[in-house]
Amino acid sequence: TIISAVASDERVVRIAGLQGAARVADESFADAIIDCLSAAALSKEARDAEEHRLAEKALKLLPVESSGKVLAAARSAVAPAKNVFLRVLRRHRPPEALPFLKEMVESEDADTRAAALESLVSYPDDDVLPILVVFMNSNVKQERHLAAHGALAHAARLAGEEDRREQAAAVYSL
Repeated sequence: TIISAVASDERVVRIAGLQGAARVADESFADAIIDCLSAAALSKEARDAEEHRLAEKALKLLPVESSGKVLAAARSAVAPAKNVFLRVLRRHRPPEALPFLKEMVESEDADTRAAALESLVSYPDDDVLPILVVFMNSNVKQERHLAAHGALAHAARLAGEEDRREQAAAVYSL
């Protein structure tokens, strides 16, 4: 089954299982995918970029009901699994994840900070904009880019259908 393939000790079988889980996108696979990523991170077992990409894709395709499981996994996981879970939260934007994402953008780990910021920019919450403005002045190019993109999206939502060039100029002048 797909669940047993995702849990396999053999990389090739895990890859096939993750590909199958991404195609079927059933909530019943959420626990197996989360366990696969979490166990690998906790055991310091190296998982390659392809496995992380497939796991992230499979989790993003799951129904919104799975977002609680992903949030719980993000709270208890270690990097790099934590970062995958943080990016997945962007898809469904569960309101209960917002405080955790705000906490994670303060992480010492640059990858965790970027993953949290990537998800945070998708939230339409007004409390997010001041955080984005702070990150627009970051020394890290990726953080500045993510923050500017998020601030532009917030400006577009607030301004409605007004001229996007004016919105972009206003955001980049901050």
